[in-house]
Amino acid sequence: MAAAISTIGVDSMKETYPMTKSRIEAVEVCEGILRKEIEYNEKNNIYPSINATVRVLLRQSQTMAPVYEELCELLALERYVASFLDALISTFTFWDEDDMRKAREDRSRLIQVNEDISDLASRLADLLREREDICNRAGFGCERETGLAALFDRAGEHNPLYTMYPQDEFLRLAHRYDYKYWPSIEDLLKVLACDAEQSEVYAHDAETEAGTSSRKPSQYDVLRAFQAKLDDYALGGSLPSNLRLSDSAMATILNCITELDADSLVTAEYIKSFRQKERERFKSRRQ
Repeated sequence: MAAAISTIGVDSMKETYPMTKSRIEAVEVCEGILRKEIEYNEKNNIYPSINATVRVLLRQSQTMAPVYEELCELLALERYVASFLDALISTFTFWDEDDMRKAREDRSRLIQVNEDISDLASRLADLLREREDICNRAGFGCERETGLAALFDRAGEHNPLYTMYPQDEFLRLAHRYDYKYWPSIEDLLKVLACDAEQSEVYAHDAETEAGTSSRKPSQYDVLRAFQAKLDDYALGGSLPSNLRLSDSAMATILNCITELDADSLVTAEYIKSFRQKERERFKSRRQ
């Protein structure tokens, strides 16, 4: 995932600021960071999707005010506040229900592709052995290449980097050693089949893993991705490891940044239930 607010440059911020004593001051601190993000991105002509998400938060200024106040009370350093907002914006910019659905589909398809590769490679190896057996025992044969080294060289004919650099050295090696010293094509395919069969499918980042970890998609997915992003930042020292916003603050964030309509608004009880279920999931995994 691309970083969002981190592009501003934390070094340009004051390391600390006076403990926020009013909600107005907290809003000024947080929205100042958000506006700098837009300014930086527009100046460098980058991240229009990030800017769109930032503007959503700026439009929700009054509703987000208590969240900003709580955030500034919990985080003593302005760079921590910037990191939290970065995690928030990047998560909700790059992950929504469609993104999660596509990620789940990609994971399922990758698992199926590996299974197909394993099956087809095994089948092809068997067919090559059968062809060789027929050609060696029957009254018919066919033109074919049986040497791995020769096939390798032919496969590189249209690769200029191969023909310019390793080809001569490879051919010298191939001419030096007879076919019996090289793995067979069939053995190579068997290894390919085994490699695909044993392949473990994994996510490239913690947000993808967390957001697609449940068996069924739900609105919890993006919350899991957001929490994973926060945990990742905490591991890197960009946030305190004990940061925990209130249930009501998290509910307000979700309502504002996703611009849920009045009939779909989530409550503090919804967040409390989510956190309880996550604790239970974590315990069950450790047992």
